[in-house]
Amino acid sequence: MSTPVRHALNAAGDFYVEEGCCLACAMPFEVAPDLFAWADGEYQCYVKTQPTTAPELDRMIRSIEVADAGCIRYSGSNRVIQIQMRLVEMNEGIQCDSLPSDLASRSQELRDKRRMAK
Repeated sequence: MSTPVRHALNAAGDFYVEEGCCLACAMPFEVAPDLFAWADGEYQCYVKTQPTTAPELDRMIRSIEVADAGCIRYSGSNRVIQIQMRLVEMNEGIQCDSLPSDLASRSQELRDKRRMAK
């Protein structure tokens, strides 16, 4: 798997939209319009503001869940965000650039379970 590349306009921080991945679904704007923006002349959104409050963090996590192509990523290592904020448990652990082995195993277990249920 190749390393995701951040779009150049993403605000500095742990959350970002991957370069060239966006499908212009606009779903993040439904959940967190204050945290995302469109790149001029491109069908590409980006994180314009990193979440700094609990409600903003909740909206960012929800944006990851509803985005169509899985382009919103988390590059940090905060376990609270990785698991307690639902990324692994809502089957979005794959959107984390770096998971500790226990969380990576749990994420794979949940993906396998989901595939078998289909």
